Amino acid sequence: MSFETTHFLGLPQIMPSQAQKHVTHNEALRILDALVHLAVKARDLAAPPPAPAPGERHIVAAGALDAWSGRDGEIAAWLDGAWAFFAPQPGWRAWIEDEEKLVVFSDGGWTDLTAAAEQAETFGINTEADTTNRLAVKSDAALFSHDDQTPGSGDMRVVLNKAAEENTASILFQNDAEGRAEFGLTGNDDFSIKMSADGETWKEVVVADRATGTVRLPGGLIDAQTLTPLSGLMFAPLIGTGQNSIYRIDAAHAQNPRSATVSAVSGNTITLTAHVSNLFFVNAQMSGTVFARIWNTSKAPAQSAWVEYSPASNQLNVHDAADIATWSNGDTVQIGDPHSTEVERAMALDISPFLENQYGGAFHQAGIVLIGSMITAATTGDALRCSPNKAAGSYTTIAHAYVGGVSAIGQITMPCNIPSPISDSNLIFLQETIASTVAISLANIIGVFR
Repeated sequence: MSFETTHFLGLPQIMPSQAQKHVTHNEALRILDALVHLAVKARDLAAPPPAPAPGERHIVAAGALDAWSGRDGEIAAWLDGAWAFFAPQPGWRAWIEDEEKLVVFSDGGWTDLTAAAEQAETFGINTEADTTNRLAVKSDAALFSHDDQTPGSGDMRVVLNKAAEENTASILFQNDAEGRAEFGLTGNDDFSIKMSADGETWKEVVVADRATGTVRLPGGLIDAQTLTPLSGLMFAPLIGTGQNSIYRIDAAHAQNPRSATVSAVSGNTITLTAHVSNLFFVNAQMSGTVFARIWNTSKAPAQSAWVEYSPASNQLNVHDAADIATWSNGDTVQIGDPHSTEVERAMALDISPFLENQYGGAFHQAGIVLIGSMITAATTGDALRCSPNKAAGSYTTIAHAYVGGVSAIGQITMPCNIPSPISDSNLIFLQETIASTVAISLANIIGVFR
């Protein structure tokens, strides 16, 4: 550095034994007067103004002309009837009067401080921001108000924009950094409200369909005083389309339990030695509507699995391959629970696929409305019955046969109170009392109590 000028502003220094010290001193004051608390008229002029006022200052625009030629970006000050120029240093700040903006000199140019702030990678208020929480605020309250200064429209809208449907745009509420409630678009484009007791397991409380605007309450409603679920009847919207048959056997059959022999097991597929899968599960009506429980009675104790469809006349596909991992050739499987007490030998049905298809999601239904039929029964009084829990005295007849196999179509309303082990629905138990054989027996849901 020169000992004749200061390091930062280049102010002239008085040398030892210097004559006319006041000249040097006054020049330093002149520079300070020009640069301290710097404010300039403008920064868009490339040539000097025609009649500058004493002390008038400008930041010279690019492409400087005339007396400013070669002084791009410098500070030009009209002092003592001539232009004085000062080369800015990194960090210098200047107020632009005609724009009412504060600028800073950095990387060889002047930048708006507001623009620099807008482009900050992180911003923390009373706390430290990081690469995940790029904006962080620690405060007892935060206010977002409509613009009454510009003025604006009077509206105030906060926008959360996500990249794709499978991403999330939501607001999360926490207790001691553990999630408790969340609302928004969480993993899809339906609006939902979710709750959690531990920040890990989440349950949907409200789901609003983005296409229809309909609202689901997956957890249901409870009475505020008794804390018991409130239920209401919802008719099946797709009734009559074949998508509400939870049980249908079209081949001549005796009453349950009905059995078959396993030929092979592969993955989640059971192959039978005979083409009798339609005595367990009729794919055309039951697939996508119900899961039917079957039992391997060759195991001790008996093991169960849930059939979800029948890919061939001698095959059954189960919901979970792990359930049949130990089943093998020669095992006996049956439809109908393997109990010694006849009243308990019912067929358990999980209707979660029906609930998903008809109402958009599975839930623990409080009850159902069923219609049933038995056609060409060989014996008068043959019947199809339903129970909520297989208890003695709980069975209600859905349909029965008259003399000559004439069917009597019946309708019942029945509660459901046994939770399914594989879904968020309640089980239904069906039982046939058939003296010999029946050609067709069926049960359809026409409504569900929520």
